[in-house]
Amino acid sequence: MPEIEIGGQERIAELEKANQALRTEILECKSSENEMMKLKDKLEAEIRDVNVLHTLGTQHIEGIGSHSIYLEIVDTAITITKVDKGNIQLLDQSTGKLKIVVHRGFDLPFLNFFESVATGEAAACGAAMKRMDGHRRSHSKSHIHWERCP
Repeated sequence: MPEIEIGGQERIAELEKANQALRTEILECKSSENEMMKLKDKLEAEIRDVNVLHTLGTQHIEGIGSHSIYLEIVDTAITITKVDKGNIQLLDQSTGKLKIVVHRGFDLPFLNFFESVATGEAAACGAAMKRMDGHRRSHSKSHIHWERCP
């Protein structure tokens, strides 16, 4: 009888080891499945973003007014980058300053302060414009700004 018990205990140990291996494999499969779901969600979000950009490009081709297109660009940039605020500044050729042409989410004090920014001013947009001056000059200089808020 002791031989049967020894054989039975060995078999139980083998089965417990196989059971543990199966549990580990199941956990790995669940982890892989979760990772695939995250990647699927990310891909779906990227496809939505590309569709939004395509729609935006189509509007420009159809001749919709530039102000509406600029608002769509800001809204799209805010959505894609998952931030709370954004604006577009264009270069006013007559003054040489950047002017905010559209915005979302900014308060009046911010808009008043950055209403017009010259090259070299301590603002990021002025510094960006100064860097652009050394590389190229064109009538279409612009600066797009967006930020995440806590």
